[in-house]
Amino acid sequence: MKLKRMEWIGVLVSMMFSFSVAYAEGDESVAENAVDVVEKIAPQTIDEPQPVKELYLEINKLEQRDTVCVAYVRFHNQTDTAFAEFKPELFAFDKEDIITAHFAAIFNNVPANKTVVKLVSMKDTQCDSVGSILLNQMLTCKSGENDIDGCMQLLKTGAKGAIKLFK
Repeated sequence: MKLKRMEWIGVLVSMMFSFSVAYAEGDESVAENAVDVVEKIAPQTIDEPQPVKELYLEINKLEQRDTVCVAYVRFHNQTDTAFAEFKPELFAFDKEDIITAHFAAIFNNVPANKTVVKLVSMKDTQCDSVGSILLNQMLTCKSGENDIDGCMQLLKTGAKGAIKLFK
C-alpha cells in the first residue's frame, strides 16, 4: 500500500498516540510492537515527488510581413517521449470572433525534453487584427510509427502578449 507524504504523517501521529495511550495504561505489548509496525510500513510509504511531464504549445508572438502574419509557435516537450510528428490544427479569430485564418503547425522529429519553435504563415491576415487562436484538434501526434492517444488532453496552451491560445 502506497501512501502520500501527508497520509504517512497522519499514520505516524495516530500510531504514536495509540502507542502512548497503551503504554500509559500499562499494556507494554502494544508499545513493543510499535517498532515492528513502523519498520513494515515505512519502506512502502514514501514516494519521491515525480517531475512534471507535460506538453506545452504557445503562441509566442505574431509578426507582420507584408500581407502575411507570421505566428511564432513554441512546442515545449517536457516528456520522455520523442515525437516523430506533432501537428496541431489552428484557427485564428479576429477581435470580433470571426475566423480570419486556418493553419497547421508541423513539428517533426522533436526529441524528448526539447523545446522547438516553428514560424507559421497566415496569408492575407493582419497580425494586429488577431485576437485569439483556437487549437481545434490534433491532426497528427506520433512517436515513431505509433499514434499517441490523448495527445490533445496532455497538451497545455498559452500565449505571450495580448493573443489568447485556447482549446
